[in-house]
Amino acid sequence: MTLIQFFNQHSYLLISASVLGVIAMALFRRHARRAWLIWFGVVVVASAGWFLLRTGEGAQFNSVEDYEAALRAGQPTLIEFYSDY
Repeated sequence: MTLIQFFNQHSYLLISASVLGVIAMALFRRHARRAWLIWFGVVVVASAGWFLLRTGEGAQFNSVEDYEAALRAGQPTLIEFYSDY
């Protein structure tokens, strides 16, 4: 994996951590105690966004025969090609 691919795949985490770090430094310098609660809430929302917006593991087929068996199973089949990155 190249450095560009790493940044592409982890951009949400890197940008969120950078922004939250800068805000934390500003709050630390201002001694804003009540603002830390807001900062912590933003951390919770960003973390929840990371976990909730990710796609789960779908069905993965090891062979063409497994794939064709799933198509012949008698149930509607949706084939979606998707990547989180």
